[in-house]
Amino acid sequence: MRPKARLSLDGGEALRDAAISGAGLAYLPSYVVNEDIANDRLRVVLSAYAAPPIPICALYPSRRHLASKVRRFIDLVVAEFQTPPP
Repeated sequence: MRPKARLSLDGGEALRDAAISGAGLAYLPSYVVNEDIANDRLRVVLSAYAAPPIPICALYPSRRHLASKVRRFIDLVVAEFQTPPP
């Protein structure tokens, strides 16, 4: 089934805002909506149709001389994306 859309947006934040204001359903990554779900601004529907997780990779030249700011960034990304959705 492919429903007709009344509203078509190409940005995650705009889709989230439209869903919060009652424009309809939005299919968004959990990191965009986790806070809104936790604060009851949005709720999960059709959870059986969730997309499989997509791996994220960090590529850098060498671990031997890894800059501390790169290490902190990698740690931040790992912490942010390993948090399970509410």
